[in-house]
Amino acid sequence: MLSSVYGEIEEILLVFPGFYTPASAQEYEAITQVFDQKGTVHQFVLRDPNFSIRIAQADFRDEKIPAHWQHFRGINVIDAQLDLPQMLLRWRDELLNLQNGRLLRYSRWAQDPFVTLASGDAILLLQSLASQRAIDFLLPLQLAEAGAQILLKPTRLSLQGGNMLCSADRAYIGRDLIRQNQALQDLTEEEVLAQFSQVLGIREVIAVGCEMPMEKWPPTRQKEPTWQPFFHIDLFLTLGGWDAESEREIAFLGSPALTNASLRESWNQSQAAPFSESHPDVEAACAEIKARFLQDDFWVIDLPIYCRNKVCYTWNNALVEVVGTMRRVYLPSYLTHNDDEALNHVFEILEARVQECYNSAGFQVVWIRSGRFFRMLASHGGSLHCATKVLRRGKEGRP
Repeated sequence: MLSSVYGEIEEILLVFPGFYTPASAQEYEAITQVFDQKGTVHQFVLRDPNFSIRIAQADFRDEKIPAHWQHFRGINVIDAQLDLPQMLLRWRDELLNLQNGRLLRYSRWAQDPFVTLASGDAILLLQSLASQRAIDFLLPLQLAEAGAQILLKPTRLSLQGGNMLCSADRAYIGRDLIRQNQALQDLTEEEVLAQFSQVLGIREVIAVGCEMPMEKWPPTRQKEPTWQPFFHIDLFLTLGGWDAESEREIAFLGSPALTNASLRESWNQSQAAPFSESHPDVEAACAEIKARFLQDDFWVIDLPIYCRNKVCYTWNNALVEVVGTMRRVYLPSYLTHNDDEALNHVFEILEARVQECYNSAGFQVVWIRSGRFFRMLASHGGSLHCATKVLRRGKEGRP
């Protein structure tokens, strides 16, 4: 699995205009400008691309890959935990639907439809037969067709990019995703973790979440339980890499308690501070997860995470680069000239604290200032990390 930490970002995917929450290229401008300045290559996927459907005309009745199957320039099926013809049939059905007039529309959440695997010069995309969102199912296939060095690897494991983070040799997977795979395949947690370890090519896989379930917060229409304080782990966990001085891995964890403490210290207006909304179960879950990371000898640094009117604004949902002694983090800023929610003063206080937190671990902070855009993303449950997908990183290296 491609590291979420090590190596300079060399290629990144953005998807727009997107579906359900459409946005234009102009709204992504703050992101693209930052990466243009560092020479990064972007790939942009449009709503109705010029997409070849020759694949849909192939004959899949045989259980073998047709000899003329040229679009798949080396599908990697080693340890894929999937009978390949199943995936070929699913791709064929989706492409036939497209051929019959269905619009090709992707959601804006580039993070979730697949997982990027580290594979030398090629970009290897791990895609699930049990795709989280049906509308995103063809995205990896289109990328593979467009890029000569992009290969596909299918798996029967359910994937959610926002619920999967990776350091150098460990993957961290949200317990909700693990439980989902347990139910899909009737497996134990240990068996699911072993499958993830094999498919991701990672020595160790760690479950992130609570031992006991709780109700989702902010509340949703679905009443199913959750084992995580927030929807995906990238909303409350950022991996910071190895710190040579303390000889520990760094983990930044969202802390509702730090949020309100920061506001209480700095709020100097006459009216009461608009404290972050929370729930005792969420605070207990965050404390339980922090205790687990401390037990595993991490250097844990608390970060604010602000919730208001059932919307969570997070600075964990970030992009990290660690190369040798260089540490950099790209962060969303929620400050905006169009402050309809009257939250700018809150974010001034909290973003100053966020800067202090990252600086304390030696990180250079690069703010991506597109506050109205990021507030809109937050209202739909995500932020910077959710709306981007790193496809390639440069040479890795610990300090």
